[in-house]
Amino acid sequence: MPQLTEQPYSNQFNDIIGEPPGWIIRGGVLAVLLVWLVVFLISIALPVPEAAQSAIRIIPDTQAGLIINQEDSVRISLARISNHVRVKKGEDLFVLEGKNRRVIRSPKDGWVLFEQYNSPDSYLKKGDTIATIINPPAYYYGYTQIGADQGKSICKGDNVNISLFGYPPMEYGYIKGTVYEVLLKESGRVCYVQVRIPGSLVTTFHKNIPFNTVMTGQSNFIFKGKSIFQHLTQ
Repeated sequence: MPQLTEQPYSNQFNDIIGEPPGWIIRGGVLAVLLVWLVVFLISIALPVPEAAQSAIRIIPDTQAGLIINQEDSVRISLARISNHVRVKKGEDLFVLEGKNRRVIRSPKDGWVLFEQYNSPDSYLKKGDTIATIINPPAYYYGYTQIGADQGKSICKGDNVNISLFGYPPMEYGYIKGTVYEVLLKESGRVCYVQVRIPGSLVTTFHKNIPFNTVMTGQSNFIFKGKSIFQHLTQ
């Protein structure tokens, strides 16, 4: 039976499997350094999106006609129209009874919003605003305050999601707005932010919100924050 003899590998093959060529080592090191350089540059240049929340007060960009009670202790005995109804100038709105019985009429065309009237036989004090007549505005403006650290990062045109009190976002969605102006308060600790909102008041769930003279809610700002490198070095 023939015996198998071990054949020695060639010197060239031994060189290849024994020690990697220098160009492979240099290329590998260069690739690793290049990857780390790219990651470092991205961490410096790329800002991380951040969010901030604050309470917001929203008013329409329109001239309102106020109906103010001028007498002491009067009673609304009859309402001729309901809330959020379009009326014409001179149209009867409701009847007041105090010392004298008188009919209150609309001072202008627009939509009527009752403020003090809750039910028949409501009583009013002198100076109470009974109702407001407004026209649907082209825009609403929201006003809020936010800490200077985050406020300085907010820029004109940044997106704002607004959830209105009384309209849960899980059911109604959000009102979309954009940052219109940012002003740093004199103390340097707070920024005033003005937000512009379309007058249609249609939510992200495609639901219409009835307009009002004043609305409040929660604003959610989305803006470019600090870079990863800035976060790691602070």
